[in-house]
Amino acid sequence: MPPPPLRPAGLGHDNDEGRALFEPTPSASSLTPSAISVVKAMKSIGAQVAGASHLASNLVTASPHNTTIPLETTFISDIPARRNALPNLRLFPKHLHPYLLPILRILLPPFSQTAPGKVTGHVASAEADVANRLHTVDCIREFWIESAPSATCATLISARILGLIVVLLGWASKLPQVWSLSTSTKARMNLPLIPTIVELFGWTLIGLYNMRIATFWTAFGEGYGIIVTNTFLMLLWGIQQLQGSSNSGSYVPISTSSSANPCAPTTSTAEPPRQYPRPVVLSILVAIAVFYYFAWTVLWGGPIILLQGFLAINAPLGLVPVFSLMHTNYTTKRAESIPGLTIIMGWMCGFIRSYTSFVETDDILMRIGCVAGLILPGILVWQVVWYEYILGGQGEAKAKDI
Repeated sequence: MPPPPLRPAGLGHDNDEGRALFEPTPSASSLTPSAISVVKAMKSIGAQVAGASHLASNLVTASPHNTTIPLETTFISDIPARRNALPNLRLFPKHLHPYLLPILRILLPPFSQTAPGKVTGHVASAEADVANRLHTVDCIREFWIESAPSATCATLISARILGLIVVLLGWASKLPQVWSLSTSTKARMNLPLIPTIVELFGWTLIGLYNMRIATFWTAFGEGYGIIVTNTFLMLLWGIQQLQGSSNSGSYVPISTSSSANPCAPTTSTAEPPRQYPRPVVLSILVAIAVFYYFAWTVLWGGPIILLQGFLAINAPLGLVPVFSLMHTNYTTKRAESIPGLTIIMGWMCGFIRSYTSFVETDDILMRIGCVAGLILPGILVWQVVWYEYILGGQGEAKAKDI
């Protein structure tokens, strides 16, 4: 039997010479009482750290099957978490794995799992209890969910993917309205102020609240795009209102006089663009700037109960623009204030968000807003389909014929 290998001098803990070189221990007579207490405290801390490391290594290597899967050890609430790092990507070349793994880390949570094989006794029950607890903890921490105690990882994955779809649809839903206002002077003059301003204020409050409670960015992430686009629309409206509509020839009244009677009075079916006084326009723009300053300085850094109070006020206030649009569409038998594609895409976002909100949060205000965002815009979608597609956008004239 070959002899054991010799340790290098000065590196072994059993070697007095090495201990003298690397861990000099002065005599007690050469130390003051305060220095002696410091040395004892340092030795005690070192023993505790060594004991904790030994305990963690024993917990991780308790099962002989642990070497078959890649494991990483973390501590969440003093519990050693054993979890599979990431799935094996056999379909992709290995040189692409470093680029694909971060993407999968965003889309897929690391599932907590026990090692394969059967372990009997008290160790098995303790290991299963740790795995069950960490399964929920890992999913919630990975998804930045505020409160989802009963949701499984599959539900959270579907909520994240659907939330990402809503974010993309929410950003794209404003593009038709942006294009309409960018190409038409009358559309800029007739921008629906109440729906745009209320939507701007509401999504600003929701965005601040989500950042304060640290929800994941797919939770109502479409609000940030709506804030940017609505701010841009309000700037277009303000600039056009200050310039006026006299320099543009986009507005041409349509005459409805009968060709059989040239002496008949001429009436116009198209209303002129809405022109607001300059002080009113400036006051609205200044009020928006003041609100943003207040949101950044007070709501962002102040107590969260203040932000929740503004959200409680915004919940019924957000219904006002929807009812105003419904009333305008009903009286004019038209749905041209906001492009129909924007309304339809917004309703689709609300339909998907009604599912994800019940997974991502248990806040009652958020859930009420999502349910209302599903029902009321559905009526607007019906008005768009009826007035613009069935009646062909003819308004009251064709409605009377039917």
